[in-house]
Amino acid sequence: MIVEVIYEPKIKFHERFVKKNCKKLFKLFKTHKKLLASKSKYVDYPDLVVVFVGKKTSKQLNFKYRKKNYPTDVLSFKNNQKKQGLGELVLCLPVLKAQAKKQKHSIKLEVITMLTHGFLHLLGYDHEKSLKDEARMMKIQENIIKRLDWE
Repeated sequence: MIVEVIYEPKIKFHERFVKKNCKKLFKLFKTHKKLLASKSKYVDYPDLVVVFVGKKTSKQLNFKYRKKNYPTDVLSFKNNQKKQGLGELVLCLPVLKAQAKKQKHSIKLEVITMLTHGFLHLLGYDHEKSLKDEARMMKIQENIIKRLDWE
């Protein structure tokens, strides 16, 4: 799996950590086919781009694509062209840091959580459709994080 990590100026995170854990996530999804729930036809082309941004960019993208006027933790952009990779995840590092502090856990755990969350969106899961879909997606997310040897 090829993972490209891009940073907005003045935003930095552990690139090796991100790449290594994205590869682990993909491997976990691929070896546990039931997690995929036949949601994605792109799983044979796992290239992924992970972009770390600040609040301003996150807010702009969130408004442009979701009509929500605030910065968000993760945005997922599925690649809809066959054989061109899974897609792109945009993570807002300041939001992730605030969420980690609020939840009283590490920024690394928050990044893993949002990478997992973003992966699920790229594979077709959507927690905003219904409470049932939300419960299902969050349960899968929790199970994956428990299985993932990420430290």
